[in-house]
Amino acid sequence: MSANATIPPIGNSASPAAELQNLRNDLISLARAVVALQQRVAEAEVNATEVRPQLTALKVHSESLPQALRELKRGEAAIKKRLDTFDSRLRTLENQPEPPSSRA
Repeated sequence: MSANATIPPIGNSASPAAELQNLRNDLISLARAVVALQQRVAEAEVNATEVRPQLTALKVHSESLPQALRELKRGEAAIKKRLDTFDSRLRTLENQPEPPSSRA
């Protein structure tokens, strides 16, 4: 429905007092709608204020994630290398002939 739908056409037999009352009612409705919108904007600003620090923390963590993954891979590589060294030493020890036992 358009805004002009509530305004009676020219030449209508409605009294000027009725027209004035209709305009007054429309302005009151408009003022209530504006207040409701202002309240919604205020609530949205509060929500944004609460969410903003969380978004900042998420950004920091997401930016540091690739570095953390690289460090994790380096650590895994170092552990694998150390395990390979231990495995090699164990195989060397297992392949050595046992020394003759001294029996008395």
